Amino acid sequence: MPMFSKLFATIKANLPFFGEYYRKCWLSYIINHQHESGGFVGKDGCPDLYYTRFALRGLEAVEATEDRDIILASIEKCSSYLESEEFCLESMVDIFCLADSIEVISKFVAGKSCAFTKLTEQLRLELGLHEHHFGFSQFADQPPGLYHTFLGYLAKQSLFPDSALSIDDKLKAKATEFFTIRRKDNAGFSDYPGDSMGQTNPTAAAIGTASLFNIHGDKLFTETASFFKSMQDKSGGFLAFDQSPDADLLSTFVSLVALSAIGDKKGVSHSAAAKFVKNCMTKDKGFGPSPSCKESDLEYTYYGISSLAILQARCK
Repeated sequence: MPMFSKLFATIKANLPFFGEYYRKCWLSYIINHQHESGGFVGKDGCPDLYYTRFALRGLEAVEATEDRDIILASIEKCSSYLESEEFCLESMVDIFCLADSIEVISKFVAGKSCAFTKLTEQLRLELGLHEHHFGFSQFADQPPGLYHTFLGYLAKQSLFPDSALSIDDKLKAKATEFFTIRRKDNAGFSDYPGDSMGQTNPTAAAIGTASLFNIHGDKLFTETASFFKSMQDKSGGFLAFDQSPDADLLSTFVSLVALSAIGDKKGVSHSAAAKFVKNCMTKDKGFGPSPSCKESDLEYTYYGISSLAILQARCK
């Protein structure tokens, strides 16, 4: 997706720093989680669209010339899974995951986008049911949330590649109102207006959404970097919110992505963050949500791999 093209390039360019041993380990980890159907599995062992999306982005990150045939075979198999399944696309997360999966596959396999014409039309229809004057909701009958708004506009970029996102004065006014009522005293943003405090994931989503429309330099966002810096705790990881008992890998990943988008490198201990991320690695070379968790999955493994690559880029 256009907004993330720089991020994906950064991840891919900096992973070689960790050496062939780890790249091969991470590739094997991902491949070993592919179901015979072609989808990728979570902890329950069943193929799942959510984990499939993380696996495909992971394969994109660890790709190297000598393993391209293995990766292409895996992606072809996954393509068959997406084409043969009938997905229930009730939630914005489902819509985004399928749209992003199709985008990754289409990058690797020439002409594959044509095979997904029917699915793409279904996605466009479902996406429209979740769209509001500004923003997207998790389910069609709900008010828009910040996180799902971010996913919605990312999906829209992917599904309508010839119609660049643009913001006129009328839409910018709606966007400003949308963000303003979610801006909290701690300089963070909340998912919904009634939430009491800014949280890491919605704040990262705010930066991401604003970046899509090129309004992240607005005064609403000028103090956001200080919010993220305040979320880094003594472990080196980032907290989900002020009173969260422990840092977690998801919050660490989205904080690093947001700080990179802002272009702010000061006030964060990159070495401590790298130590935290490495401590989240499990015996099977996957990653779990925190250093105390001994179980890994594809979602957190993608966060771990990507966080290490982003930190390597930020230290240059």
